Amino acid sequence: MECVEWFDRPLTTADVIAAHENVFQYFEGILEEAVYDQDKLIVMYNKLCK
Repeated sequence: MECVEWFDRPLTTADVIAAHENVFQYFEGILEEAVYDQDKLIVMYNKLCK
């Protein structure tokens, strides 16, 4: 089972937090394990914003 969040703009910290909250709601709780696809994009964006 998977849940996907898509943004057509650069992510903010608030976006990442909201996406996690949406996933927790979708799966009715906190997951035992989460797999991120392209999480490097989040890190790269945060580094560029400093």
